[in-house]
Order: sequence, then C-alpha cells, then structure tokens
Amino acid sequence: MDLTVTEDPNEGKPLRSWSQFSMYMRCPELYRAVYIDRTIKRQANVKMYVGSAVHAAHEALCIARIAGEEPTEDIAIKAAESYWNNGLSKLNENMTTLALERNTMLKVTKVYSKFFIDSDIAPTHTEQNVLWYPKGYPFGVRMIIDRIDKGGILVDLKTSAKSPPKNRVTKEHYILHKSGYDLQLDIYLWGMREVLNINPTQARLEVVVKSKTPKVVKVNHRVDSSRMNSVLDLMANLEENIQKGNFLKNRLSDYCSENMCANWEPCTGLKVEV
Repeated sequence: MDLTVTEDPNEGKPLRSWSQFSMYMRCPELYRAVYIDRTIKRQANVKMYVGSAVHAAHEALCIARIAGEEPTEDIAIKAAESYWNNGLSKLNENMTTLALERNTMLKVTKVYSKFFIDSDIAPTHTEQNVLWYPKGYPFGVRMIIDRIDKGGILVDLKTSAKSPPKNRVTKEHYILHKSGYDLQLDIYLWGMREVLNINPTQARLEVVVKSKTPKVVKVNHRVDSSRMNSVLDLMANLEENIQKGNFLKNRLSDYCSENMCANWEPCTGLKVEV
C-alpha cells in the first residue's frame, strides 16, 4: 500500500477576500487596525443591514426559480424580514431609526422582487461560495458570488443610496472613485471560470437604488482576459506589501474623515467634540 503523503502546495498561504484587498487600497493603516491589530471591530451598520436583507430576498427568489417554483413577492418579503428580525440585536440604533430603515428595506425588497419576477432571469447558482488559489500566487481568494445565470452570466447585487452615474460604463467610474466594483467582478469571473468551470460570457451589477422612489439599475461590465490578468497582479502586489508590513496612513483618501473612518481618531490623535 502506498502511504506517500502529497504535500499541499497551498498550505500556509493566507486566504483573502476582495473586501480585505479593497480596504488595503483605501488605507493600509485602516487594514492594520481591522485585520492585524484588531483594535477596530467591524460592527453591523443599519444601512448595510438593509442591503443584506435585500440579498436574503434575492437568494430566496433565486432558490424558488432554480427549483422550478414561481418566485413571488411574498417569498422575498418573508426572507428579508426573517434576516432583519434575526439580526436586530446586532444593531445599536434607536427604535425610530430602526423603524425607518425597516420601511426602506421592505420598500426596496418589493421593488427588487418585481424586477426579478418580471425579468427572464434564469439562475443556475446563487450565493455560491468559491475558494480559489491562483497558481503561482502567494495567497488564496475566498468569494461569494451572488448569482450566475444560464449562459454564463455573472451578476453581483448591490444596494446604493444613489443611481450609478451615466458615464459609468465608458469611464469606469467605480475604479476612478476607489470603490473597486469592476475589480471585484474580475475576481469573481476568475472564480467562476477556474473553480466552477463555467465560461463567463457576460457580467453586470444589479444596483438596487434606495431613493425616494426605489429602482433597479443594471450596470454592464466587460469580460476582458487582460483585465482579469491585471487584477491578479494587483492583488499579488497588495499581498506583498501586506506581508512586508507596509501599513502607511492614506490621508489623501476620500474616506479619511471622522465620519467615514472608525479608525480616524486613534490614527490622527484628534478628537472631535460633539
């Protein structure tokens, strides 16, 4: 009997998510506070929680359609409310704020469920966990793909307070404004192809806009092998700096303010009196 133990080439490699790489690009010092020193805890935010509840509704709609059942608004609302109610204890907000945000959550869930039901969406995967070790790179990537539709269409669901700008497709607005959605989709396209063995043909964001009159905006993303290769090189560069302990303070970041960064006060040494 051959008892030879095969060495795992990925053993010891750190596992990263796009949110980690994105935070490092935003501010290396913030990355250290959150992921290395753990002095800043990532607390639940009620507005982000609205988005998570909509994701729960989206998953329920997808599961119904994959099973050959009719997706309904009732299915979506039940899933969103269940997610919301189960997580209330994590939200440190007053009752008025919670009530207002719950109403927003229900309103946008209804709008998205109508969009989903009225569309010819044919999902094959939803909330798909993917773990990928790019060959020749010093890290692994973990990702959760919101949806893959029949024909190799990758979809990522987002919630936003504002509509995407009209110049988004031609000028790659998200990269210019450091939100990295294009880069995130490129990573997911890699995972879809290399791990799930599905050839990507299209990719897009479905942005649920939480405005006074909610709507769903589709934002197309180009599937481009050269871009996909570039994002791997970018992640390798970021990983190299993380492992070297390069955690500079990015004071030029759009997010470097007391309102936008939980690490702002300990980082700057300044205290804002309220």
